[in-house]
Amino acid sequence: MASAGRKAFENETEAWEALGIVDLIGHQASILDILEAIYAPIHNKYVFDGYLPDGFFESAEDEILIALRCYLSNVPETVRDHVPDDDELCLRLYDFIRFKRADDPAWMHILPEWDFELE
Repeated sequence: MASAGRKAFENETEAWEALGIVDLIGHQASILDILEAIYAPIHNKYVFDGYLPDGFFESAEDEILIALRCYLSNVPETVRDHVPDDDELCLRLYDFIRFKRADDPAWMHILPEWDFELE
C-alpha cells in the first residue's frame, strides 16, 4: 500500500474533492479530527526521538497507513461511499496528511495529542 508516485494535492479543495465532501463542512471537520488524532502522536514521537522533520514520511508511512486503517470505521459514510476501496481511502487520507503538513506550518511542530472518541 505504498504512496510513492502519487500526485500531491495542490489545495484543500482538491483534497476534499478526492474524499467527496467539498461542501460538507461537518464531514470535513470529522476527517480533520481523525487525521490529527492519527498524525499527532506519530509525528510527536518522531520529533521527540530526535529526528529531523525532513525524513518523517519516509520513516512513518507504514505506521500512518496502519493507523488510518484502524480509524476507517469513523470515517463519514459519505466518504466511504465515495471511496469504497479501503486501500485507496487510506492512501487518500495519507495524501491529505502530506498536504496538511506541507501547507500548514503548525503541522511541522509538536501538536497537542488528545483522545479521539470512537463512536
